Amino acid sequence: DLPSSVRQVFHYRYPSENRSFEVSAERVKPEINASQILSYELTETDRVLRADLELEIREAGIREWEFYGPADYSVVSLTGAEVADYVVGAPEEGRRRLKVIFGSEVSGRRLVKVHFEKNEAAGEGSWKLPVLEFPGSTMVRGELGVSATPGFRVNPGEISGLSEMPLALLLKRGPNLQQAFRIRTPDWSAGMEIKALSQNVQADTYHFYSLQEGTAYVSVLLNYFVTGAPVS
Repeated sequence: DLPSSVRQVFHYRYPSENRSFEVSAERVKPEINASQILSYELTETDRVLRADLELEIREAGIREWEFYGPADYSVVSLTGAEVADYVVGAPEEGRRRLKVIFGSEVSGRRLVKVHFEKNEAAGEGSWKLPVLEFPGSTMVRGELGVSATPGFRVNPGEISGLSEMPLALLLKRGPNLQQAFRIRTPDWSAGMEIKALSQNVQADTYHFYSLQEGTAYVSVLLNYFVTGAPVS
């Protein structure tokens, strides 16, 4: 009985004892499909990118996998169930090579999570979303969401290779999600316009007066409604 891992077997019939047989082996190249869920976040002090990368590895197993991230963002963490280590390369042409090293040869579906950060205070202006590149992958698809800290609004600028989608349909939603897109092509690009919201504070007051012997009392209940930017 042959094991289930055997994919091809040759059978021959020989009519005499005078025979010869040669076998040539060729290593099968793995086929990798990458699916990405990207979460961009504008905080008060940083620009954050969290990427959930799901790999579908077919035909052959792999021990290493490489992709490119933004050169001006620092890699905070890179984790996965079978990830043993990772190597961050030097910046080259605005991008940085990341090599994922697995503890053993892996195949099938594997999830890799990457956390990038760039130290930059929140403020009005343009924000070009960094793009991850996957050389050698046969198919790249996914979706992305953009969040912003209270007090700021993020509006789409120049968009290419993306299609807008309802916020409720995004698989990974944060509390301050403002934009959501589906990735249509691997070479997509997106620019966001950051706008500071004006601050508005309203107050409803309730006064209660009471008069007792020799003393007058007053109590005030205030309800504040803060919209736009938060107050300190």
